[in-house]
Amino acid sequence: MRLLRILAAIFLPLITLPSVANAQNPEDSREIVAWGDSLTEGLHASSPEHTYPFVAGKLFSPPRTVLNRGVTGQKSTAIAARQGGLPVFLQLPNNEIAAAGDTAIQSMNVEAISRGGLQAFEGHIGNVEGTLNRLPDASFVFTRKSQGTAETCGPCEFEFYGNEEAAGKITWIWVGRNNAADGRRIEDDVDAMVKHVGHDRFLIASITTRASDKDSRLAAIHQVNANLQNKYGDRYVDVLSILLQSGTDKEGDAKFLKRGIVPKSLRSDDVHLNDLGYSLVAKAFVDRTNKMGW
Repeated sequence: MRLLRILAAIFLPLITLPSVANAQNPEDSREIVAWGDSLTEGLHASSPEHTYPFVAGKLFSPPRTVLNRGVTGQKSTAIAARQGGLPVFLQLPNNEIAAAGDTAIQSMNVEAISRGGLQAFEGHIGNVEGTLNRLPDASFVFTRKSQGTAETCGPCEFEFYGNEEAAGKITWIWVGRNNAADGRRIEDDVDAMVKHVGHDRFLIASITTRASDKDSRLAAIHQVNANLQNKYGDRYVDVLSILLQSGTDKEGDAKFLKRGIVPKSLRSDDVHLNDLGYSLVAKAFVDRTNKMGW
């Protein structure tokens, strides 16, 4: 018995138990979350089953779950805020949340809800649950979920619901189309999202072009894409180049390809893709994920 105690004293300190942070469900480690705007949400796809995240999930063998976190109309900053990469601090009157109903928001440090698309998001400030709303006059309010007592906060940080479900998963990021001219902002937002992911299993997709883009906008997009590729290397997925090479109507697509615009045969409108276009994006993400060994 004494010998066992001696051996335990020698060897137990050498045993390193896995930390809670590193302990991960093997099934979760192969699940994926896709963050983005209307292109991720799948606007104008013929059905939810033809959005790129859904198609991508079925392309894996065996199939995987790909959570679709696309919201139409959002700029890169709003997506980064929703993902958790950019904290959202609210300035409230007297730093106080009303006991019931709406609390006016005097200002916030980032544009957490873009103009257009979904204008209300559930979350919480501290222990107070509620909804962050953008009103038609572009002002913001926090609406309590249930009546309680007035609560002070400082700082008053709003946290979006849904981030917990994305934690630890392979992450696909496709942002910037709705603020394509703001290259520095897009790059900073992507950096913030990557930092928040907290692991190295992430992919960044290139910004795509639209039929109405002027030459100056196209130049800005190409510069952002080049910067993202230089920074993220193998984790950069050049979906724009793939789309430019995959049109199905040589004659109808020619004038768009000449300017580096996504072929008309792959679009449903000026900027959004059709089912074939979304399937090509899905395959690009899946191929790169497999290549990375994830």
